[in-house]
Amino acid sequence: MILNGEAQPEHVIDGHHIVEARPGAKFSIEVTFHGEGTCAFDVELDGKKVDAMHAVDTTGQAPRMAGRKHIYAGFVKRNEGQAITSEFQYSHTRVEEGEGGGEGAGSGIASAPVDWSRGIITLRVRQGYAFEVKQDQHGISHQPDLAGPRASASERDMVKGGHSATAAASSSKAFGSNGQWKAGEWCVGPVQGAPELAELTLNYRDSFFLLLKGDKVARTAAPSPPRTPPHPTTTPCCRPSCSTRTPAPPRAAPTASQRLAPTPAASSTQRRARRAARAPPRDCPSARPGSLAQERMRKIPKGPPVSIDLTGSDEEEVEPTPLD
Repeated sequence: MILNGEAQPEHVIDGHHIVEARPGAKFSIEVTFHGEGTCAFDVELDGKKVDAMHAVDTTGQAPRMAGRKHIYAGFVKRNEGQAITSEFQYSHTRVEEGEGGGEGAGSGIASAPVDWSRGIITLRVRQGYAFEVKQDQHGISHQPDLAGPRASASERDMVKGGHSATAAASSSKAFGSNGQWKAGEWCVGPVQGAPELAELTLNYRDSFFLLLKGDKVARTAAPSPPRTPPHPTTTPCCRPSCSTRTPAPPRAAPTASQRLAPTPAASSTQRRARRAARAPPRDCPSARPGSLAQERMRKIPKGPPVSIDLTGSDEEEVEPTPLD
């Protein structure tokens, strides 16, 4: 499917390949034969044959059929050497009055079954054979079925099925030649009664349907990105003009003996604390019952508790030396 000169991305929903239908946009269908030999193929849009049968011959017997690619730009009417093409365009689907409308039209649409027989493009491939043209003649005549009523749907079917846009023939017309075959030229036609070699289908749906249903790729959870390690501590290069920064070597954790070893500045204080802890308790004379100190303490009125900082020291505080 070609839209605005670019191939449309295909979504996969319930095993069906789908392209987005955009109301008002013109599109074309490109068919490419990747095999070898001779074949003939038809393209149908919602069950309507868009053009006469085309053929491909890679053996070289029918040089005019050597092209592997054919582009369907619209519904083509062929007759008596003339060809009129009505370009493909997505149009707004007409809503049927009184059928499936109302406030409950959109209820349960997420789980409702989808009608895949509508909004479908079908490519049928048949076995071909080469034959010699016996007399001068025009190409095959073809009359596309464009006289039918405009496509319509109930509001519920349109919403749940993604049919707000319908592929149809636009008002733009292109005139061309149907081609002329000369006697003695070689052409390719379908083998009558032979079974189809292949049948390929492609559905088109509106953007709301794609958003509602989601496709196979969108439903697959994306893998979590790898965690980025923290940036290492860096040290500047020795040259100011150099912007290269090299990681600093990791700092080894101190051992148990290093953590317990006293620093030179605090060794004397720690020794005095250890000696005081090992000394036996002494009996203070002023704390004996009946002493003068005890009598004075009874006469002191009780006040609010006062916190006393016992951690202070008259010695100058010395910053500890970091361990290597």
